[in-house]
Amino acid sequence: MSEIDSIKSENLQLRNYISLVSAETELFQRLSEIKQNFANFPDLDD
Repeated sequence: MSEIDSIKSENLQLRNYISLVSAETELFQRLSEIKQNFANFPDLDD
């Protein structure tokens, strides 16, 4: 494998990792919003 191919492969792996981290961050934000929405339901205080 040439150095350029190696760099391309590493670049692709890093881009995939960044995508996963971004998706995880978005998931945690959405979960937090959902928890807040459910906490505001009066029926759940029973």
